[in-house]
Amino acid sequence: MVSSAEASVSCIFRSTPLAELVFGVDWFALIGEDARSQGRRLARRYRASHLVVSQINASCAGLAALPRGQSDARPWCAAALLLACRYPDVTVGLVCELEADGWWMAAVHEGAVITRSDKVFASRDAAQQALDALTAFYPGLTRLDPQTAREFIGWLDDATVTACTLQRIRTGSGPRRQAAWLALMAMAGMGGVFAYVADRRPPSRLPDPLAASVTAEQAWIQAQRQALQRHWLHGSEGTAGVVQSLYRLPVHPAGWRLNSAQCVAQRTAWRCHADYSRQHLQASNQHFLRAMPSSWHISFTPLEQARAAWSIQARGRALDQSTLNQAPVNEFRLFSHLQKIRPALPRVDISAPVPLAVSAPLDEAGQPLERPADLPRYRLRNVEFHAPLRSASVLIPHAEHMGWQHIALTVAEQSRPSLVHSMFMARLKGVLYETEN
Repeated sequence: MVSSAEASVSCIFRSTPLAELVFGVDWFALIGEDARSQGRRLARRYRASHLVVSQINASCAGLAALPRGQSDARPWCAAALLLACRYPDVTVGLVCELEADGWWMAAVHEGAVITRSDKVFASRDAAQQALDALTAFYPGLTRLDPQTAREFIGWLDDATVTACTLQRIRTGSGPRRQAAWLALMAMAGMGGVFAYVADRRPPSRLPDPLAASVTAEQAWIQAQRQALQRHWLHGSEGTAGVVQSLYRLPVHPAGWRLNSAQCVAQRTAWRCHADYSRQHLQASNQHFLRAMPSSWHISFTPLEQARAAWSIQARGRALDQSTLNQAPVNEFRLFSHLQKIRPALPRVDISAPVPLAVSAPLDEAGQPLERPADLPRYRLRNVEFHAPLRSASVLIPHAEHMGWQHIALTVAEQSRPSLVHSMFMARLKGVLYETEN
């Protein structure tokens, strides 16, 4: 991860026909109500001269300590917030050259500028490395192509100027403020007052509130990444591949009968087997071998049963490479879709969500490090579906954020076909992954 020391120590400015763009604003995530009051408190705490609060979807506050003497005749617009206005519902990042002033890195998530982005670096490599570090927090972050990055200033219009303008923090003066100064002088003496005045001088750059926790943050990023990499998301494509493999199973090969089959997920591969029983007097092991694909492993037990084993590639991706739905999206959208297809699924079990376990990294004293407040929290729900094999196709489009433990098939002796019953019944057991709000 690139340390804050590698970033520019002051804001960078660019003139446009509509406003002055400001690069290098400090951003803070805001949680809860009254975002503007939170923003003003942060501005006072870090002695910022200018503030902008955004509530596009998620809320955030941008603080800047602009040099004294800068006029407010033209709007000062936070460039990173322009990116958030352009991409209010997704997670994107970019690296953009600012001519002789260096390379700018910015990233936004659902309309909020990501903390520790909007930084200017001396080299492109340093900027790219900083953006790489943010993907641990936001695995689904999409990088804008260089051409889009170069054209982003063209997105500025009257509406975005209003949304992105940094407002000056008014400190004010008057009799009450002067009285407070006189009282302070009387109580503390001139030396104390001069110390107070020196302490109130605005810094040229806001202090980095996360600098002291960089090591802890890196440790948590690595710990969460390792935890996510242990989970495999099969998604719709991976689910379809296994279901199609079961569809293609021979049912009555050379006098034998299919009884059941099961595919067990082992990360990047499925280990599958199908059990058969001998039905016809003339059926033989030799005939069975000839009827099965040559790549399958066949075993007999020894006269009346046979097992065919094979493996298939597990299409999908590790969880750290996936962008998941937030819990409310699943509750209101995904679950509504499942309710629509519920008549074709005789059994649907979805558990309450539980946090995805991440082992807390330890400090040198063996104590758990404090978890960064803005580190995404993942959780999972156990899911199980029973349905006729033919009905699995209606479930597949809704399995995009699911990873399976196993998918099984049972074959009944006789069954009267109906919407929820068939000779071929499938059982899918796995996990639905999501993020918290």
